Amino acid sequence: MILTLAGVLMGLIMAASWAPESQMTKLRWLPEWVAILADRAPNLRTAVPFFPLAFLLVFGFTGRNVRWPVFGAVLTSVICLLLSEFGQKFLPHRTADVKDLMWGGVGIVIGTSLASRVKKKS
Repeated sequence: MILTLAGVLMGLIMAASWAPESQMTKLRWLPEWVAILADRAPNLRTAVPFFPLAFLLVFGFTGRNVRWPVFGAVLTSVICLLLSEFGQKFLPHRTADVKDLMWGGVGIVIGTSLASRVKKKS
């Protein structure tokens, strides 16, 4: 179930990243309040979805015969981040940005760190 949620989130990240326009308010499937907040903080909008993705992946990989769930979560999240940015190189009104990679990495670090702490307490 957790990995299914992570997969849906990855799909949403790709859909938003590969949208023809960078303005989130143009995405009809995104709640308006989320789109407005995302457009006001363009750098943070890259970090925010990768935080829950990494968090979910740590718990999704735990107990599934995955030797290093945190490493698996980081690797999967980084691949998703790289694909989401790389795809933008082929869209006329989008650009791949190193700052987006950095902010996505911040979200991944926060998500895996928090999940590791929660996992240790339980």
